[in-house]
Amino acid sequence: MLTDYFPKELVDEFTEVYARRPYKHNKWGAKFMTSFFLYCYAKTLKPDLIVELGTYQGQTTWLLEQASNAEIYSFDISHYKLRKKTKRAKYIKGDWWDYWGTNELYGNNSFIFIDDHINQMLRLWQAEFRCFKHIFFDDNYPLDKIDSTPNVPLPTLSCYGLGKVLPTDSYLTYYKND
Repeated sequence: MLTDYFPKELVDEFTEVYARRPYKHNKWGAKFMTSFFLYCYAKTLKPDLIVELGTYQGQTTWLLEQASNAEIYSFDISHYKLRKKTKRAKYIKGDWWDYWGTNELYGNNSFIFIDDHINQMLRLWQAEFRCFKHIFFDDNYPLDKIDSTPNVPLPTLSCYGLGKVLPTDSYLTYYKND
């Protein structure tokens, strides 16, 4: 049970928020456990800034807004699948690396969630360069799953043994930049 590892109040709070999620069947998007971990980390870290790479339908953007008071930027190369825009998030069509100057840095109290199916080692370098300390990757498939999964962001962090794979319903990985 989740309450064996997390405070009951936090589990109950998340359960209430998750029941209000925009899409009951978020096909190809974050499911219960991925959403739970993102919510808990956002609540715990209390970031000033959240950057999301890979907006898709907008459910994780919505969830991160529920979990924090952070300024949120959500990037995707296309918004044709975006169905839910939130009040505080800024939605940008294009790549995050091109949006800000390369020497604009963010500091310790920032959080980045990467689910854009781009080379994860490149994204890790970019996030570290901009001083993100809390870096989350979704779709971090291990080597033995890559040949059976479409749209793998090669190379994945799993190829290099980096990060901590969280016990979710997908391949959510957390990497802390110390």
